[in-house]
Amino acid sequence: MTKSTRNDPSKTLTSTKERKRANVVRVSTDCVEKLVSSVVDVALQDDIIKFCSLSSVEEQLKLIKCMCGSYLKTTESQESYRAFVKFTVEIYLCSESKNPIKSAVPRLLTSAPASLHSDIVKTLSECFAGMLASAQNEFDSVASPTTNAMDIVVSNVVIIASNFILGTQAIMIHFKSFLMFLVRSLEVYLGALKTERAASVREDLHRKVHNAARAILLLLQCCHNGKGKFVCSPDSDLIQTTTGGLTNVLEEVGPLLQHALCQLLMQEELPLDVRNTCALTLISYCTLLTSKSWRQLVFLAGGQDVPGCFPAILGTTELARLSLCVGLLGSLPVADLAAPIGCLPVEKSPLRMILESLLVLANKKPSQPILELGTARAIGQILRVVSSVISVNEVGSQFRSLGLHEGQISDGYPDEDASGDGTEDASVTDAVRALFLDTGPSVLPVLWMQVEHSMDAVRHTARGAIQSFVSIAEALESKGEPRPAAALRASLAELASFRRARYLALAAAAAAGGGRAAFAGALAEAAGATPAALMAAAAGGDAAVRPHAAAAFEALQAAEAPPASAAADAQQRWLRRWVRPLLEGLTAAGDAAPPPELEGLVAKAVARFPSGVAALALETSASAGGGDAQPLAPARLRTLLLCLCAARRHGAFDDAEDHGDEDDVDDVDVAGSWKGVLSYELLLRCAAHASDEVRLGALALAAEAHRSTEAPSRGELRVARAALAHLAATQAPATRQRTAALLQRLLQRLRASASGAARRRQRRPAALARAAAAFLRWLHAFALASLFPGANFGRRTFALWVLRLMTEELGDEAPPELWETCNVPLLLEALRDPYENNKSCALLLLRRFPTKVLHVQDKSFTVLVMGTCLALARSIRPADTVTAAYLLRFLVSFPEEEAVWASIEWMEQQYMLPATDQVNIGNKTALHCRTIKAFTSLLTRQVNVAKTNIMAAVVEGPMYGILLCLRLLLEDCDLQLVADEAEWHVTFTRLIDVCYAAVAAVELVVNSASPEGHLPMDAQLFTDLQRNNAESMNLISPSCANVTAQQVLLCSWRTVKETSLLLGCLAARAPIRETSEAGDKGLIGEEQIFVMGQHFLRLLAEVKHRGAFEQVYVGFTQLCSKLWSLGKKTLQHDSGDNVALHELPANWLNELLKMVSSAGDSYIGTALCVTRRSAGVPFLVQALLATEPSSVTGETSVFPRCMEKLLHLAEGNGSVEACTHALNILRAVFRSSILVERTAPYLANAVKVAVHGCHVDTWSVRNSATLLFSVLVTRLFGVPSVRDRHRLKRMTGRLFFHQHPTLYDFLLAELTPSQTAFPNSASSAPSPDSFEPFPALLVLSRLYPSALEGMDSNLQLSRFIPLVSACANCSSERIRALAARALAPLVAPTAWPSLLMSLLETAAASDFGTWNMRRGLLLQVVSLLQTFSTHLAQDISLQNKISTWLNSSEWLLVLPQHKTASFPVAEAYIQVLQGLANAILGQIVIGCNKPENDITDVYEENSVSLKEVERNDSTKINPEIKTRWMRVQSIVRNIIEEFQSSISSFIPETGRCLYEMRATQLLLTLTRTLVPSELPSLLSDLVLCHSSEIAHISLCFVLHTFKHIPLRLPFEEEYDDEEELPSDDAVEKTLKESSSLSHSIARLLLLPEDQLLPDCRLCCFQLLQHLPLIVPWLIQLLPSSLLSEENDASDSGKQLRSYRGEITQWLLKECDTDPDRVGPSIVASFSVLFSEPKGFCGNNDFDVSLNANDLLNLSITIETASSPEYSVELRYAIACLVTSPSVSQYLLHPLKKKVTNPLAICHLWSAVVLLLDDDNPEVRQQAATLVLQLPESGNLPMMEAKAREILVPTFVKTVTRISPLLTAATLTMWILHNFNVTFNKEFDSLEEQVFEQSEANDFEEPALLAKLASSALCLLITENPNLANSLLPPEVYSWLITQCWDEFVSQEGESMSLQAVAWLAEKQLLAMGVEVRPVDCTSFAALKQSLHVPARTRLAALRLQLLQKALGLPMAALKPSSS
Repeated sequence: MTKSTRNDPSKTLTSTKERKRANVVRVSTDCVEKLVSSVVDVALQDDIIKFCSLSSVEEQLKLIKCMCGSYLKTTESQESYRAFVKFTVEIYLCSESKNPIKSAVPRLLTSAPASLHSDIVKTLSECFAGMLASAQNEFDSVASPTTNAMDIVVSNVVIIASNFILGTQAIMIHFKSFLMFLVRSLEVYLGALKTERAASVREDLHRKVHNAARAILLLLQCCHNGKGKFVCSPDSDLIQTTTGGLTNVLEEVGPLLQHALCQLLMQEELPLDVRNTCALTLISYCTLLTSKSWRQLVFLAGGQDVPGCFPAILGTTELARLSLCVGLLGSLPVADLAAPIGCLPVEKSPLRMILESLLVLANKKPSQPILELGTARAIGQILRVVSSVISVNEVGSQFRSLGLHEGQISDGYPDEDASGDGTEDASVTDAVRALFLDTGPSVLPVLWMQVEHSMDAVRHTARGAIQSFVSIAEALESKGEPRPAAALRASLAELASFRRARYLALAAAAAAGGGRAAFAGALAEAAGATPAALMAAAAGGDAAVRPHAAAAFEALQAAEAPPASAAADAQQRWLRRWVRPLLEGLTAAGDAAPPPELEGLVAKAVARFPSGVAALALETSASAGGGDAQPLAPARLRTLLLCLCAARRHGAFDDAEDHGDEDDVDDVDVAGSWKGVLSYELLLRCAAHASDEVRLGALALAAEAHRSTEAPSRGELRVARAALAHLAATQAPATRQRTAALLQRLLQRLRASASGAARRRQRRPAALARAAAAFLRWLHAFALASLFPGANFGRRTFALWVLRLMTEELGDEAPPELWETCNVPLLLEALRDPYENNKSCALLLLRRFPTKVLHVQDKSFTVLVMGTCLALARSIRPADTVTAAYLLRFLVSFPEEEAVWASIEWMEQQYMLPATDQVNIGNKTALHCRTIKAFTSLLTRQVNVAKTNIMAAVVEGPMYGILLCLRLLLEDCDLQLVADEAEWHVTFTRLIDVCYAAVAAVELVVNSASPEGHLPMDAQLFTDLQRNNAESMNLISPSCANVTAQQVLLCSWRTVKETSLLLGCLAARAPIRETSEAGDKGLIGEEQIFVMGQHFLRLLAEVKHRGAFEQVYVGFTQLCSKLWSLGKKTLQHDSGDNVALHELPANWLNELLKMVSSAGDSYIGTALCVTRRSAGVPFLVQALLATEPSSVTGETSVFPRCMEKLLHLAEGNGSVEACTHALNILRAVFRSSILVERTAPYLANAVKVAVHGCHVDTWSVRNSATLLFSVLVTRLFGVPSVRDRHRLKRMTGRLFFHQHPTLYDFLLAELTPSQTAFPNSASSAPSPDSFEPFPALLVLSRLYPSALEGMDSNLQLSRFIPLVSACANCSSERIRALAARALAPLVAPTAWPSLLMSLLETAAASDFGTWNMRRGLLLQVVSLLQTFSTHLAQDISLQNKISTWLNSSEWLLVLPQHKTASFPVAEAYIQVLQGLANAILGQIVIGCNKPENDITDVYEENSVSLKEVERNDSTKINPEIKTRWMRVQSIVRNIIEEFQSSISSFIPETGRCLYEMRATQLLLTLTRTLVPSELPSLLSDLVLCHSSEIAHISLCFVLHTFKHIPLRLPFEEEYDDEEELPSDDAVEKTLKESSSLSHSIARLLLLPEDQLLPDCRLCCFQLLQHLPLIVPWLIQLLPSSLLSEENDASDSGKQLRSYRGEITQWLLKECDTDPDRVGPSIVASFSVLFSEPKGFCGNNDFDVSLNANDLLNLSITIETASSPEYSVELRYAIACLVTSPSVSQYLLHPLKKKVTNPLAICHLWSAVVLLLDDDNPEVRQQAATLVLQLPESGNLPMMEAKAREILVPTFVKTVTRISPLLTAATLTMWILHNFNVTFNKEFDSLEEQVFEQSEANDFEEPALLAKLASSALCLLITENPNLANSLLPPEVYSWLITQCWDEFVSQEGESMSLQAVAWLAEKQLLAMGVEVRPVDCTSFAALKQSLHVPARTRLAALRLQLLQKALGLPMAALKPSSS
């Protein structure tokens, strides 16, 4: 067998799909011919030849199984039998390691009769000997041999010895030959390792060494005294042949083996897996050589230098010692490990020496992560074995070895958990017990440290070790030895509450159950871990501790749980001990969703005792004030409902009766209780709760049940009605989906209960039956009523979904009212919904209606629908065209109706289309065909117009509407049914031709280099010229005068879109006609398919508009999918060439690649677009590649060839255009989600190409390469999360380089020049190659070290650290910053202290490096501190080193005497000081910038939570540390003071502003920590500093102190998910009481705008609400012109009362200047201004009410700012203000406030109503809290709609007492609010109709407010009939008109009454030709209105009708306009 015929069995496949498509096994031709010639059996010859010709592995595997059944059952033909075995072995050796045949052959040969095993082994040995000889000859016969043949032999030996018993016996026959060969291989690999430098090659050599060592180990294990894996008996000749000269063989080969293994163990870069395997092999060799030769290795492993045959250096290196420990533990039996050995002053057992050595390694905190992991695994394995020995008290054969090595080769010994029947002496058990008693307590600190480790693998291993330790302690305590258990309790009690170890130990103690419950309870008691404490940690503790605390809680809870049959007292004790804290923990989550761990605990508790948990939940709620009279917090309500629902699902209330179902209880709203446990009054309030979770809980309680056949009670249905009514309009998709699921469950219960009762022949109670029927009727009516004009998207979607669900779930049981005629107009209106999903649902419902109620028998109706469809199809608005298509689909759904056919005939006559006599009533396909013909004719007419004048086509027929109708119509057709109809073929041929013509008419626009054209305003110039030269310009009709370029483009690209989608639909769905002969089936000819493909290719090559070619890509994808799936059909071209249809995509791709290679030539008549990222060319390639079937592999696949060609071109092997195209195409290919797995093998090469392209001088190539690189980074690391957008997706270096090993050397090469390429002089020009390191640094910034780094691979990230750090010397600031960002992730937590000190010392060396280098190094230090700050806080020795470094680095600060100082370097140094101060002084992050690639989440579990770090004050800081930092604070303060003087003018200004901000930030941080008493005076000086930067940072510091958020500099990004910092009450109190600080801020506020930065001004206004002393200072400092002269300044209280109005006016004026910026802050200060008089003057008694004028001005401002035009922040501030007690008193109790101008109160109420309909949910919820101040709320927060229902009557009741007329005017204004805006939206210009920006409020529903206000107004008019005609005051009338009509000006002489307002609205509607008269919903007029009248117009008419009804105006007086 030659080298070329055998694949490397170790080769792995890259993906799951490739494993499934394993390569076919190929045997060399020479071998096949030799086998065939030696076989006489013709059948075997044929089988061998057939096997080699098969094309799939599955077929080969099936054949080989059949051959085994034929030739291995009998040995009649020895030649055939042996030839088959040889052939099978040849197949086995040629197959890859992952090939199914590789594992099938051993099973097949082993399954042969036992009598054949001997012959099989002999045959195998001959084949294996031939393999070995061939490899030796090939290696020896070449001058410069490669190791390929050697690698194959080694890999085959490993695989054979691992799982092939007969093959192992065959190898052992030639034991010496194979052993010598393997040792020689080991030496060859070792020699290559000594000379090779390339990392990737060395990595491959390490893998080969591993395989060779494994092979030797497997052979040695087979020689262990007959314990090999042999089927033959021990006296077999084979065994004797193998083992007879074992000693001689080992003596001959052993020295070479020992030398090679020792050399490998001393290799520093050898991965730990390889090293451990080598150690196991060495120890296995020693145990075979002599029984005690391993003792020297024990001493070396223990760090003892004992003379012997092994080099002493093995005991000095940590990795070698660890490997020896692993090898000894994995090879020696427990008896040998436990027996003491001599040669030491004190005899110790090997196990003790190994454990002590491991503890030394663990306590040293090794710098290499792999050492920590290996040590943790070894300690854990020792504890597991000790646990087994002590617990079982017998050491059988199952404990012969520890089997430590992960993935270790089985040594022939039984597993640890195997049962053994023999026992050792008791001395072994005693020795192990004594060992644990002596060394066990010393293991605990190591375990606590390891379980807190940053690496997950170490933590996981430590968890298992802790469980073993707990088991040992518990077992020993049960046997009378309490010392280990006492040590465990004492150590556990010392652990802090935020340590995970304490929870893991508790969980381990309780995990086994049984008798360990008491032991676990004792541990918990010793640790102080009560159930309440555990739940506090699980619910509100640190995120890293939470899951562990929850696991401990669950384990202890389960351990103490009584059985289900236990007494009630025991259950109650358990419930109160464990479930009550759980419920409190759920409540502690507040409004936020509780942790999922807690919800799981609730479910498990309910599963045990459902009734008990429910009762306890009720009891807990009642004790917290949960009675009917007292409110419950939302969190408690949610918890209560959660428990009740869970208990209900488990059957807790099956036997309970619903107390609201008695016949005498008619009103379940206020009477009765659910199951006797919860009042319906509370449930109904929950149904209207402000929290979505509470409302969903109420609905779930009503909808879910233990049995689906349980009928819902009347009360449950009432609760469901209330909950559904308030969940219908929700905007949250998740809430909407959960609501739908619960409603579906409720409907299923209703149906199942009815059908179950029918099956049981039981009659349901009449009350329940009536309630169910009434609920269904209500649900149907509510859904239809929710389709009112102006309903928001959520409500419309919910309503349509409910109707659809009722028809699907209830079927015939649906209410008959559902199918009434009056519902049809509503569903027809739903067809005009802007969202296509709603259109589709409405169409589905309409098709289910009986035809007799749809009016489809009425020709006038069908003609009306068709006319509306055609009118909308000609609209330029895309939404209208979709509506037209759905109307057409609705109409043609009834082919059995003659009126439908008549509407088609009407269309043909109306538009003078070619008529057809085809009428086939009832034939759906005939109706579709005729409709398609008619619309095709109409499309032809529009195309002809477009050919003549494209601008006229925009107005008269934009084409894409008709195309959309045709496409959706075709999707409803089953084209397979009409495949043999010639008429359809002719129709499709004509349609395809018209599509080509439509594209030709618009292609000049979409193919333009700038298809977007001009801006709309640029068209005005052309319009003016046209009008001035009307006589000479006759090309354009007057109707086209206002057509803009954007409208032309819209018409053009959407036409291309629709034609492409239509052609794609035809290609995918229409049968292909193979010939043109009559009678042949098919609708599209093969020639048409070819032309269609050419059409798509030309479009993708020419079109420049992205929207167009993206849709062309969709259509082309459908065509390609169809072509790839066709059989081998041949198409004869017009040119005479024969082309197979399924080969067309491959041919097109080849042609395109040729075109790309020779960029510049024409392709399909055009040149490829090199701009716009190659336009449609990448989409073309993507469509061809993505549609290729996965079954096409190997040479027939076009994908590999295409990728290789593209990568070749992208490398620069061609022109610039070719390279650009290739890069753009690669970008599209790698972005495709369909090609993810197929492109995976090319990622590494693509990265290299992209990085290379980033260095090219040509901009187009560099730009395309950068875009490709961005896509590749996303492919490599994943898409960043939207929630954590500032956190980059990252990956361990081990995994990254395991997937892409070639990138390791590539990235090293990219960074290597960074050490020399950058200039060393600060004055040198920037390097021209400064961009080169950027891509490499970007990749490295996303990598971090793995816990397994160095375990099985030597591609370690540590090699990049010096290269990345060297980038600090670069002249480019961008590279220095990026290098700093990339450095921190590369550093392991154990290695960062040494690197930190190295960087600090280098940066502080005054005689080394440049300023650039110093800044770069300091930036790297900053990045390290941001990542490892909590590590520094716990490392005292490192803090001492840093304190010493501070003395030598002060010169880096910009001191006045240092004239050559550098501000950028000093600014970086300040950042270092800030980071050090945050960590060393214990100061929670006050001013530390969050890195862009925040990696703290990787190491967060190793760090102490910010919440657990105690904020240090000056009395707790170490005196020495405090002295050092006091000096730093003094220096920084002096520097800032010096900068403000003229003496610092000589210092260079570069970077000074940034330095000042950093220095100020540090100064304030240190002052707050060290001397907080000086903080107010310091801030008072800094805020008045003439440096705006210093003043701004100082103000921000004060503001962020009150907000408890980290301080950011102006250029630093703030993150929404930042953790809130702990509050410092002492500092806040000091700042509030500081008069000097408030005085300084007041002075800033009064500065002119040009003298104060806007940011500073904003901060000052924001501080108004936090510093109450600012206002008194403002009163004193305000100019006298702003104050009243009558005020007495002697009395401060009187002064404040008098000047409050002036302050208010001044603040309002400031708010008007910049409402969106400073408005929120000023508005927030109003609540403080009106409610905290004590803070201003020390007097609580005087009234803070405003005078009438001030109140009016304030209310107008509030109402104005509540409109959507203003920012969300301002509207939210307004909502907080109007709901604050100081302002809400004016709303609810105006008489008590003695309000004299009720118009101000109306302004405030209008603001509340506006805010309740706000688009922002937080604003709405805040405004709804006003209802909590009313008794009607029951002190439960309500959702906005329910709050409005309560507040509107409250307004009427309150304001009517003051002015009924003003109340009526306000209600009128609410009915018609923004009437003009709402109505006129329908009559905007054509341009605005097309390009509508959808800026409307998506939540607002004006009709609901109008109905509510109309009802209130009607009652008010009833009580006061004269109000409708009463004249309104001018200011009221003006306000009303302004709110309803934006720019309406009333005419003189008009009556200013409410009737006049109604008349104005009516007049406007009639002037527009709108029908206002209400129509019968069952009439034809209603159908016409639903089709013709837009939704906004109907909304305006509805609001007017409500007003007229309320005012009592006769509706008959309204007549439609004559128009």
